[in-house]
Amino acid sequence: MTKEECYQLGKITKPFGVKGQVVFFLDVDDPEAYAELDSAFVEIKGKLIPYFFEVQNINGNKAIVQFEDLTPEESLALVGHELYLPLELLPNLQ
Repeated sequence: MTKEECYQLGKITKPFGVKGQVVFFLDVDDPEAYAELDSAFVEIKGKLIPYFFEVQNINGNKAIVQFEDLTPEESLALVGHELYLPLELLPNLQ
């Protein structure tokens, strides 16, 4: 998957709590539409890497997320990275 085949969903902005959760800033019109999202691509060194997670809470444009199979340290290392989804998941404009 390349960036040209995706749209930017947002960014991982900061850690949350002590169990490895992070905050996603969702740069979208309707963040609640992403409450059931379970994966996204994280841009790391110019490459899009898929990660799986559970959205635990959405408040405004911020989501509290717990990554699957990552230690708290590994989750913390993703802070500051951008999030992408495939263009086919882009919601239709109303």
